[in-house]
Amino acid sequence: MRDLWQTHYGGSNRLFHILIILSFLGTFAVTRTITYGIREGWMPVGNAAGGGQHIHHYVWGIGLLLIVGYVQIILQPGRRGRAVSAVLFGIAEALILDEFALLLNLRDVYWQSEGQQSVIAVAVAGSVLLLVFFLRTFAVSVVREHRR
Repeated sequence: MRDLWQTHYGGSNRLFHILIILSFLGTFAVTRTITYGIREGWMPVGNAAGGGQHIHHYVWGIGLLLIVGYVQIILQPGRRGRAVSAVLFGIAEALILDEFALLLNLRDVYWQSEGQQSVIAVAVAGSVLLLVFFLRTFAVSVVREHRR
């Protein structure tokens, strides 16, 4: 398995793409489960708050995205650092897009009908990530074949 992995993904950037996709989809699922559990009262934690004000999870996503961007630009970490950054980027992306409807409507519509805009945004972003990942190999092959 290790040799097969190295043959197909080892020396390429595909690993980072896979990590972004997995962390994005996983974070979205976990975030939705937690927020639903808080709303329904079976989650043993409550909403994050500061100074009596609810802190929406897109705030954590934006903060994480700023940190990841800074690290990538300034520190230019090696392969392991890029893998960690890919996971953190996917997490940040999910936290932000899960509250896309709030950012779009400038009011908390998470559990209202407009809240579906967030689910649609996540579905579109997730689909694009998956399409780019799966079509990239095909597109590269087409370009190489065309150059011959």
